[in-house]
Amino acid sequence: MIVSTNEIESLVFKSTRGAGMSWGIAEDASKAARTLAQFGLPWESGLCDILEGFSSGTFEPIANPGHQQQPQSDQHWLCPLRTGIHLCDFAGRADRYHFRRVARPLWLLPFVVDCSRATETRFELRWRDMSFLADPRGQASYRSTSGMVADDMNADEVFVAAAAASPTSDFKQLAVSRGGREVSAIGWQRLQEYEWKTYVPASDASRVSGAGAGSGDNE
Repeated sequence: MIVSTNEIESLVFKSTRGAGMSWGIAEDASKAARTLAQFGLPWESGLCDILEGFSSGTFEPIANPGHQQQPQSDQHWLCPLRTGIHLCDFAGRADRYHFRRVARPLWLLPFVVDCSRATETRFELRWRDMSFLADPRGQASYRSTSGMVADDMNADEVFVAAAAASPTSDFKQLAVSRGGREVSAIGWQRLQEYEWKTYVPASDASRVSGAGAGSGDNE
């Protein structure tokens, strides 16, 4: 199915709120999803896993400030949304960041792009054999041994560092498209199930109080 980036941003905001995340995280998540979609990168299955992980208590919050972060328990992972927000909060204070046990690391890319814009500095995001370079213009390129972008479930180690050099010839530019994007109908429906949790069930009392049409409105 084809949806607009505005529809993506709206659904992500509501579904993230439906999962119980704060307004601030929901806003950042919706913007991050828009960025991934505009780059033509997968986002819906990753977000479904993130919301499920949040709801099940899989993620451990970042407990202290700093450029090195890891969960205190081997049974937990760092949430990429909270980790990305933490990264943006510390943008410019350090030129290298090290995160351990990060779920869905691809979701860090939009935050690295934001850091690059804010500091006017190129940044590299790297895990395993996957590397991204983000520049202050909001563009990004990637390099991997497979030649494709890896949407990994998790990464034991993720590095973010300031990069002085321009991308070498083995990096591929991610094209930015602001038109409609193709998404998985199954993933979209899973996110809608979280979105529906933000709605108040209809009742006579809610209608009388002004929600929707009144109980005597026959038009």
